[in-house]
Amino acid sequence: MHIRLLALGTRGDVQPYLALALGLKEAGYNVSMAITSDFKAFVESYDIPALTSQVNIREFMTQSANTNTSHKPSRMDVFRQVLQDAPSLINDADFLIYSPASAMAAPHLIEKYNIPSMLGLLQPYLHPTQDFPVIGLPRLPFGGRYNQWTYRAFQSLLWLPMKKTINEWRVNTLGLPPTQSNVMTELVNKNIPALFGWSPTILPKPHDWESHLYLTGYWFLDTEGNYQPSQALLDFIHDGSLPVYVGFGSMSNKNAEEDAEIIIAALRQAGVRGVIASGWKGLITEDIGDDLLLIKDVPHEWLFPQMAAVIHHGGAGTTATDLKSGIPSIIVPTRGDQPFWAHRVEALGVGLFPCTRKQLNPDALANAIKQAINDSEMQERAKQLGEQISHEDGVGTAIKIIENYIESLI
Repeated sequence: MHIRLLALGTRGDVQPYLALALGLKEAGYNVSMAITSDFKAFVESYDIPALTSQVNIREFMTQSANTNTSHKPSRMDVFRQVLQDAPSLINDADFLIYSPASAMAAPHLIEKYNIPSMLGLLQPYLHPTQDFPVIGLPRLPFGGRYNQWTYRAFQSLLWLPMKKTINEWRVNTLGLPPTQSNVMTELVNKNIPALFGWSPTILPKPHDWESHLYLTGYWFLDTEGNYQPSQALLDFIHDGSLPVYVGFGSMSNKNAEEDAEIIIAALRQAGVRGVIASGWKGLITEDIGDDLLLIKDVPHEWLFPQMAAVIHHGGAGTTATDLKSGIPSIIVPTRGDQPFWAHRVEALGVGLFPCTRKQLNPDALANAIKQAINDSEMQERAKQLGEQISHEDGVGTAIKIIENYIESLI
């Protein structure tokens, strides 16, 4: 059986899916991935075949943050290109597992070609629950009915701007009739099995989720491999007190230079050494001094356990790796699911949510750093939680569920 994993999105979407692909391959399946063009080399370096959309997420996010050009691609431009490429991304697949970023296109392809499938989600944004509102909408004291309503509202917000474009694509490319049904709502109503790649120790399964929704644990990828740190990095880590890591992943920002100044000021105000990841657009600054080190492309799994604290944007993947490392988090979210995970980390007592990235300032960040590196109880909770997560086998659990579902279809 040929299983195709559709993971159109950022590194945080692709990497967990790659971990799942490797597990399926080891279990004996023929596996490939459908991704955006910028991750082809990354995926194929693990000997997983990759089909690619013409979309380049890195270029799109960098161009979107570029204030020096008036010719910026819109999200709708990217979406139209994904739709155009989508039919070629499922060639020869017998079974599909698809990510939230692929969910607008995948159900129509499944309808057209009658391919069995499962959802694979890294955030709780689709299936209603009374336990908490959907990511991106506020927590208000109106109880479970409000929380459930937020999911329907979110589904409509996603569907309505894209409805016309999707229906044109259905008719002109797939030869299907237009649909009035909200595809996001239909995914829930049809009881399609879904895998959720996060640890139940971080976010337990909601009490009102049905049996076809499965929490598996995180899907961790070993990105260390044959990684050899530079001598400069090793020397920096070992030549003084434990440093604090700062990195905002793929979250490009128009004010990267200003953010860099704030971060450096906060680190020095807190009296700590810092390892600063430049990111895609870059937190670039000159003459940062001997107490700071600017790095690129260092595996988080290797780096985080050697830090005193980790400052990041709160993406699902970075948060998972930080939690597994057992190091206190300081989360400065930008958008999407990031504030949700920031709240969870703070509620668990293993990290802090001092401000959003828009509110970023030296005082708030410096105070959070001081608390994280001096709070022995927080450090112990983070360590214990990391040990719990390390004993989970999210990929193995997911594969068992996939195998059982495939057997039920035969």
